[in-house]
Amino acid sequence: GYSIHSVIPSHTDLDTLQKAPEASCNIILDRGALPLAEKMKEKYQMDYFLFDRPFSPESILHLYRNLGMFLSVDIESIITPEYNSLLQLTSVLKQGLAGKKAIISIGQGRTFDLAFLLHSFGIKIAAIAIDEIFEQDYADAKKYHSDGGKSDIIRNASCYPLEEYLVRIKPDYYITFSGYEENMCKENHIGYRNIHSIAFLNGFDFAIHILLEIFGDYVQTIPNFDISAMKMRASA
Repeated sequence: GYSIHSVIPSHTDLDTLQKAPEASCNIILDRGALPLAEKMKEKYQMDYFLFDRPFSPESILHLYRNLGMFLSVDIESIITPEYNSLLQLTSVLKQGLAGKKAIISIGQGRTFDLAFLLHSFGIKIAAIAIDEIFEQDYADAKKYHSDGGKSDIIRNASCYPLEEYLVRIKPDYYITFSGYEENMCKENHIGYRNIHSIAFLNGFDFAIHILLEIFGDYVQTIPNFDISAMKMRASA
């Protein structure tokens, strides 16, 4: 089995940081840490695995299976209950969101995989605001397009086009990690959804909490659906 040697930069003092090369491998939870992982691989021959942040059940399952192969660990029995919980939630969401409109502007996670997932609910993704396009984004964008998804792409660093889109389209959901547009969304009766507080999560837990944050108002209308219980199962 494995134990956690250190979590960098969180929960790490100088002494722990100096001993980081003693670990057998790196698991990268943020693309910003890739340069450090590359440097450690070059200097200490320490392999790394990028655990990026997909949203769709199949993408997360694929990522976990690859992690299991990387670590030579059988994790299927551990991830199956969480996978099934996410499938249950997506099945519920597919029942009542068709025809809604959304604009996505997130700086973390695989943006086009989120677009693919929301499109599978029948939601029209009017625009995607993005800062950078990474290698995995090309495959995610191709999958989204092959599924019939079509969206305008906006440079996230430019505020004016995004604000213009929001006011003109008035989406049912504006999904963001930023708080800058909150007042404007309220003034224009746009469903503002800031998911920044959930950014520290990963895997199935990440996807379940974000979907409940975005669509919690709809889920609350479904009889016998316990949001709190699902969050607790995801976090267990």
